[in-house]
Amino acid sequence: MMFLLLSLLLLLVVVVLVVLLFLLLLILLLLLLLLLLLLLLLLLLLLLLVLVMLRLFCGVLVLQCCRYSCFSCGLGIRFLLATDRNTVLLSPNTVR
Repeated sequence: MMFLLLSLLLLLVVVVLVVLLFLLLLILLLLLLLLLLLLLLLLLLLLLLVLVMLRLFCGVLVLQCCRYSCFSCGLGIRFLLATDRNTVLLSPNTVR
């Protein structure tokens, strides 16, 4: 009888440990998923920052190049047309 009680107690302890280990692994997996989502969000914010900086830089570059009517004015105007439909375009020969 005592042997049966000890074996049941040991079985209960093993089952509890396995369940706790499973829950720990599940929590670690969820934390890893959360970390991956935060990393993806940070990457998207970095991409947005790069696009905004590129837009500002290209806007200034287009205005300067259109003043001197250099070749990159056309490339900059194409970039502005692709990113902003409300942009008022000046001809390359216009000096302001």
